[in-house]
Amino acid sequence: MEMIALKGKNAKPMKTKVSVSEAERKAINQLRVIAWNLDSPNLAEMYEAASHLATQPVTRSLLPKAMSVSKADDPVIRKAALRVAGQNAYGQYVRELASQLKEVNPAEREQVLQGIEEKFTQTGGPISTAEQKRWVEALQSLGREHQPTIVGIMALLGAVGTQWVKELVSERVETLSFGSVQRLTAFPETTRGNLLKMVCQSAAEKRADLAAYICPLVNPKTVQFLSPFLKHGNWQVRSQVAQAVAKLGVIAPAGIIMDLIADGDWRVKQALLDDMNVKGSRFLPLLKILGYLVRDPHARVHGLAGRTLLRLGSEPCRDSNLSAQREKTEKEFRAQLLEAAPANTDIGSSWLGVSLIESFPIPVMSEEEEAGGSKEAPQGVSLEDLGASKPASAPRQNASVDLMAALLGARDAAKSRRPVPTKETTEVEQEPIITQIESTPADTFMRLLRNMTATTGKVVEISKLRNSAASSGLDDQEFDSVLEQLERDGIVYRSGKDRVSVADMEP
Repeated sequence: MEMIALKGKNAKPMKTKVSVSEAERKAINQLRVIAWNLDSPNLAEMYEAASHLATQPVTRSLLPKAMSVSKADDPVIRKAALRVAGQNAYGQYVRELASQLKEVNPAEREQVLQGIEEKFTQTGGPISTAEQKRWVEALQSLGREHQPTIVGIMALLGAVGTQWVKELVSERVETLSFGSVQRLTAFPETTRGNLLKMVCQSAAEKRADLAAYICPLVNPKTVQFLSPFLKHGNWQVRSQVAQAVAKLGVIAPAGIIMDLIADGDWRVKQALLDDMNVKGSRFLPLLKILGYLVRDPHARVHGLAGRTLLRLGSEPCRDSNLSAQREKTEKEFRAQLLEAAPANTDIGSSWLGVSLIESFPIPVMSEEEEAGGSKEAPQGVSLEDLGASKPASAPRQNASVDLMAALLGARDAAKSRRPVPTKETTEVEQEPIITQIESTPADTFMRLLRNMTATTGKVVEISKLRNSAASSGLDDQEFDSVLEQLERDGIVYRSGKDRVSVADMEP
């Protein structure tokens, strides 16, 4: 072995030879000192040896020593020994390591597992099938709280680890944690696609709550695997699928896209159109599905479809150009574009060839009108004009007299039917009876929602609305039932996880 040494500021490099045996002897002496000091009664030497143990690049020679020290009572020594044992364990040491990990707290156990994953990522997992099975048996008994890290390690254990994850997502999906779904990305692309297909099929039947974590993992090749979730009865689950499809864009007017368009709930179609990825979509397929949605009977759906049509004039689609998009879109949907342009002033519409005139709710008066100076002189009213209008008002006067006579007759009839009060009549019986019109729970809900909308704005927090409803006599069951019914009817909609707003019923 040759080493280069420099002497002096401008000295030329000189090569010095060091034998391999001498370098090995020096390294072994360092490891021997670490092993001796781990059993030292001097705490300073023992902790220094533990720090060197954790930073040594090659520590497999110290694996037996680390396994024996891992049972120490001192937490610092135990932690360093378990970390070294986890990164170097093989053969029978794997089972012994698993049994040692069960005796420490979950935080220390998770740190050791992360060290194992880091080591396998750098150097590769074991190649031997027997060694892979030994690791799988040791890891699967460490508890569900470490499942995400274990799934990441399984991705580095070859076919044996992949088979364990397949059984987890298909047969034991009830025990699959949210973090484990995200770790499926650690597998190669082909294996990842198969795992996503299996977890979608099983989760759609038993764990629909996993849809929110599965949807971000799909790509244009695997988005079709989300189709089983569209059979779920909960519209929120189907809306999550629609958002994932819209984020990827429309490539072909078939498959899951057509299933979403055929959905009976308008909120699912709204989720599809709300944030459509126009730049990632192909123009003709996107234009075709917008042709279906722009004719939808629900105002919010065809309003968003018109907005997306308007975006085609300012955002180029994939492998397309704006001039061709504008020409074809205007040719087929000019009426819908002109209807959508005034309601979407944030999107450029000058390419339609019309100028939008903004309407102001407050009338604008000219300076002459404000000053009261009108060019036309005011015209007076004479007595002859008043006299001419008398014959026309006569029938109305007679009609009012007849109406007054009818009301007086009804009052006399009511008095004649009222019993004469006696001395024994109590004060409660003599009080007038006031007929109250009972309001339905839906009326109470809408009254409270509109009152809070007037004070807090269009978006109202459901928790605050629930508290107001409770003070008005609505219990939680009636509140949830009314909210679900009004959402289904399209009168209100959820604008967030804990937010509700009154739907804009104008087209």
